[in-house]
Amino acid sequence: MRCFAGQTVIAANVMKQLYPALLFAFILGPTAVLRAQVRLYTDPNFTGQQAILGESIYNRLGPAITGKVTSVRVPAGYELYAYDRPKLRGQSIRLVGDIPRLVIWDDRIQSARVRRIGLPTQPPRPVIQPPRPVGPIPVTPPAGGRPVVYLYEHERFGGRMIALTPGQYRARDLQGLARQISSVQASAGYVVRLFDRNQFGGMVREVRGQSAELRSVGWDNRAVSLVVARQ
Repeated sequence: MRCFAGQTVIAANVMKQLYPALLFAFILGPTAVLRAQVRLYTDPNFTGQQAILGESIYNRLGPAITGKVTSVRVPAGYELYAYDRPKLRGQSIRLVGDIPRLVIWDDRIQSARVRRIGLPTQPPRPVIQPPRPVGPIPVTPPAGGRPVVYLYEHERFGGRMIALTPGQYRARDLQGLARQISSVQASAGYVVRLFDRNQFGGMVREVRGQSAELRSVGWDNRAVSLVVARQ
């Protein structure tokens, strides 16, 4: 009888420890458990509470994660479409790869869709656009001068970071990141035009949304000046 009672206590303790994880999985649905692919985290650098999503549509993410996602891991072959309102409504963003901090989309995701995509058979070729003149661009900064673009020293949004409002930026304005920009994040409705020479000259590359690896399009450590503007 003592042995049986001891086993009962051990089993009860195990279930007590597993209960939060089982409850969280139940909220997200069976697909998230059986076909786990994408991981959402409530804190930067893949820490805090996490949700595991499979290939499916999530009209709501559950109270433990909705509006609290700060970092994301999306494995190769999958893409995550995140929305800032339930039922796949509102503004959206496509996320791939590991993102240690969402920055612009921090604590915004309320619904999501996970899809499988084909793996690339070969690295994409660099896309080089012909140079074109850029005249003065009318700038209407957001209320309070809120940054709308983030530049990063390393790929996948790592290393030093600077935040920019709409405007024109020469090499001296980039706080030492001229020819050292490897990834970019831009808010919805804005475009970043990168130039490989100072004073907005040379070749130009436009970035909308986010580019986790400028190397994939031949622009790693290449931008010297840039323009942030509304689309």
